[in-house]
Parts: sequence; structure tokens; C-alpha cells
Amino acid sequence: MTDKIKTRKTPLQLRSKERVERIIETTEQLLIDCDPTQITTSLIAQKANVPVGSIYQYFEDRNGVLLAVGDRVLHSQDQRLKNLFNEVSPHAHWRHVVKVVVEAYIKVETENVINQKLHAALAFTKEWKEINQSSADRVIEAFSQYGLLSEQGLSKKEALSIVRVIVIMTTAVVRESTDLHSKEDANLMLGELVKMITAYLGTILGD
Repeated sequence: MTDKIKTRKTPLQLRSKERVERIIETTEQLLIDCDPTQITTSLIAQKANVPVGSIYQYFEDRNGVLLAVGDRVLHSQDQRLKNLFNEVSPHAHWRHVVKVVVEAYIKVETENVINQKLHAALAFTKEWKEINQSSADRVIEAFSQYGLLSEQGLSKKEALSIVRVIVIMTTAVVRESTDLHSKEDANLMLGELVKMITAYLGTILGD
């Protein structure tokens, strides 16, 4: 867990670490199976086969456990995107890199039911906003390493700014698309997103 997730007590012994791991994994599965409003510390404890007191030993409350799940889910998602970016960016045309990476981002965001449920349950909390900001910062830092940006004579600060615009734009449009009732409308919006990003980068990288 990152610094954004503060536990009441740091698990040091193997048994304690395994118990915390079981609590988080159980909650992640519950998010797949249930509406977040149905998830309580009592239900988590029951499904994880631990005393309710064990949850409060390590987490402030139910939201604390949900935040730990969200932190893990976003770290995993970010790593998948970074791995894909590192795989395609050295040898493909930048337009292909944009298409592949943005479409992958759209896919993981729209298909990540856990993240969508967490966002619905935690969007009002400062901690959830901080976790998402940390996630965005990790992706921005990774993508700003793109060689073509430095080859254009852009400074590190300028590269970060360009990538930040793209990441913020993508996140906002993808989340907005998940609220649309029509899948056709959502797909049209996401298709336009790829075009907008390509056009924006075209003014910087050329053809």
C-alpha cells in the first residue's frame, strides 16, 4: 500500500500480513459480486473468516478497506499501461502508439467494474482523489519519457505538461462515457477522443 493509505497498525508478522491480505482480497471479490452499499465490515469479516476487530485493528473503517483495494487496482492498471507503452513506443509510429495505448486505457477503464464501483462509493473522499492523482502522476511520468518528445527539443517540464493534458482529457472523457445510457453514444465519444489526442500531438510531432 502507498503512503496515501494509512493503516492503524502496520502488519509486521507473517500471520498479520496474511490476514490483511485476506481482508483486501475478500473485499475486492465482494466489489465484483455486490453493490458497494451492501459491503460492511461485518460482511468483510464474515467472508474473510476473521474477527471484525481484526479489520479495525488495521483499517479505520469500511472505506479504509475500499481505499486499499482501489490503491492496489490502480497500481496494477498503471503497470499494465506502462508495460504496453514500453513495448510499442520504441519501434512504432507515434500515431500507432497513441491508438494502441489510448484504446488500452479505454478498455481497462470501461471494463474495470471494481474501479467504477469504488469511484461511485468514494468519489466524495479526499483519500480517493489523492489515490487517483497518484495514479495519474505515475502514468504521466512514464509517458513523458517518450523519445519523440525530447527529440522535438521539448524540456522535461514541457513533456510532462503535454502528457498531463492527454491523461486528464482521457480520464475525464472515459468516465463521462461510462455514464451514458447508449453504448453507441459512448463508443462515438471514445472514438472522437482518440482523434482529438492524435490531432493535438500532430501539432507537436508532425506527421
